[in-house]
Amino acid sequence: MKRSLLSLLVMVLFAGMQIANGQTIYDWQATAPDGNFRQGAAGVRWSPGNLQDEPTGTDVVLRFNNNTQVNLSNNVSGYTIHRLLFDLGATSGRNLSGNTLSFNAFSGSNPRIDNLSSASHTLNLNIIGDATLPLEIRPSSGNITITTAIN
Repeated sequence: MKRSLLSLLVMVLFAGMQIANGQTIYDWQATAPDGNFRQGAAGVRWSPGNLQDEPTGTDVVLRFNNNTQVNLSNNVSGYTIHRLLFDLGATSGRNLSGNTLSFNAFSGSNPRIDNLSSASHTLNLNIIGDATLPLEIRPSSGNITITTAIN
C-alpha cells in the first residue's frame, strides 16, 4: 500500500511539472456538439467554465483527453495558446484544421505541442511559434504530423 501511494505521489508531482505556474488547462468536453473551437452548434466545448467558445488568455493549455469530435476546426481568427496537449485518453487520431494557430511563451516556459496518447494526430493548419522561445514538438507516445508551415 505504501508503495502504491508513493507511486501515485510521484505521478502527481511529475504531472504538475508539465504545466507552468499559473496556467489553466481547458479540456475538450465529451459533450462537444461539433469539432469547432468556437461555437457552431450550441453546446459546451471547453471546461473549466463550460465554454461554448474558445478559452482566452496568455496561459491557455488546450487538452484533448477523449475521442469526441476527432475532426476539429480552429474556426477562430488570430487564436493564440501556450500549449496543445493530446493526453492519454485521446486514443483515436485527431485531425485539426482551420485558421492559423499561434503559440506564445508563458512565464519563461517554451510553447509546445505534446502527444502523450498512443494515437497519431495530424495538424492541417499553419502554426506560428513565439519569437522569444522555441516551439517544442513532443511526440512522446504517438506521432504528430504537421502538413503545413511552421513559422
